[in-house]
Amino acid sequence: MIMRVGVKILDEIVDFPEGSVSLVFGPIGSGKSKLVRTITKYFLSLDKGVLYLSVEEDPRRVLSYFSDVNIEKLKVVNLFSDIIRDPRIIQGFNITSDLKNVMKDVSLLVLDSINEFALQLDVNQLILFIKTIIATVYASNAIALITYNSGNDDTDYVMSMVEYLFDGIIQLDVEEDISIKSIRVLRMRNKKHDPNWHFFKIEDGNIVPLDASIVATMLKNIQK
Repeated sequence: MIMRVGVKILDEIVDFPEGSVSLVFGPIGSGKSKLVRTITKYFLSLDKGVLYLSVEEDPRRVLSYFSDVNIEKLKVVNLFSDIIRDPRIIQGFNITSDLKNVMKDVSLLVLDSINEFALQLDVNQLILFIKTIIATVYASNAIALITYNSGNDDTDYVMSMVEYLFDGIIQLDVEEDISIKSIRVLRMRNKKHDPNWHFFKIEDGNIVPLDASIVATMLKNIQK
């Protein structure tokens, strides 16, 4: 069964099958976290469960992003700092041993991001870590989105050795001079996907698709 993710530009270029795990990568500022938060909000609006593993950002701030939707089915896990104490947030969580126990009624898993694990674990440990997520997500008929900040030679090399594990590979980029972002789907195993670049901007908190001709004109103008 195919899952829609509530982001027009993405739903048009890729089909997400149930049980799939996708890597969402790109440089800092390319919109990865915004993308997965938008998808999270869409799932919550459909009354579907979401498990959000917060590594890069204070989980209390993550909760604040969803203040305008019902968060009854949102589980936020603190992987950011041991000093945070908040009854709304799951603490003391080990992905390898605890993930299966919290996946009940979860349709979307978000890990934002995998960078720290890529730095801390050796390749074999990282492979086992990713396989644990894959097996758990597959058994739950959910989908998972795992973000990765590219641009560091060491972690880029490590991730290049494990990317074969993922069902989907989604790349984002940013044209910093004009604040235009782009997205393409390099792989979605056995499903429709478009490897061509598609452009968008963040406007009033929304992901807004842009025609390629508009972007080309903007780039020409800044080169004059």
